[in-house]
Amino acid sequence: MSELTLGPFTIPAAPLAAWLAILLGIIAGDRIATRNGVKIEARLWLLVAVAVLAARAAFVTRYWTFYQEDPARMFDLRDGGLKPIVGIAAALVLAGWLAWRDRRSRTALLTGVLTASLAWVAGSAALALAEPAKQSLPQLVMTDLEGREVPMAAFKGQPLVVNLWATWCPPCRREMPELARAQRTHTDIRFVFVNQGEAPADVRAYLQAQGLQMENVVLDRTGRLAKATGSPGMPTTLFFDARGVLVERRLGQMSAATVAQALEPLRQRR
Repeated sequence: MSELTLGPFTIPAAPLAAWLAILLGIIAGDRIATRNGVKIEARLWLLVAVAVLAARAAFVTRYWTFYQEDPARMFDLRDGGLKPIVGIAAALVLAGWLAWRDRRSRTALLTGVLTASLAWVAGSAALALAEPAKQSLPQLVMTDLEGREVPMAAFKGQPLVVNLWATWCPPCRREMPELARAQRTHTDIRFVFVNQGEAPADVRAYLQAQGLQMENVVLDRTGRLAKATGSPGMPTTLFFDARGVLVERRLGQMSAATVAQALEPLRQRR
């Protein structure tokens, strides 16, 4: 299960699990601190900030080539580019230093960080177990902008990225230039852009207005592919290996760096 649907809203499950783990850690640490007559809430939130900054810094460092043209984008966390293990390690180190300086808050601080860390590990494991063991590329037939039939099975045989999008979806619009650039750069991987529910004229007009030149733009007028893959929200990007087996699903806006990160397992499974 990579997302949680609440009425009209679809939320990525991994970030939600991470924030729930953080809240559990803060609650656990704050309760122990209250019993001991100390206040550590501000320090717990400091640990959270340091963890997020460290996790982001580690990710940006690993994929710096994608940020060097526009360094300001490293502060845009909407792409979800983080290295959680680095963030947890940074929080543990800082918690240890703060606890060493203030013995009265030691138990509360370490309990908060350990609770959050263990809750995140447990949540991540539960999400991994909830995912289907193997999900294959659906055997559906789309249509291109000229009305010709395009079987999805025709794209098997090499790694495949399938992006579910719509012209009215703001995060879809923001990530589309990055995906178009990735399609031009990674010629060993196929990219298919499956528009959800819009007319060919509307899609063609949008692409022309934005100056986007992309191959494999197809239409899914009734959302059959989204239903078949369990992808209720947009944008959703699906990563299949050469055999047509789903390797990863990403809900939400992607950047050039997170696209590159998601492509790595595809090349390893050739």
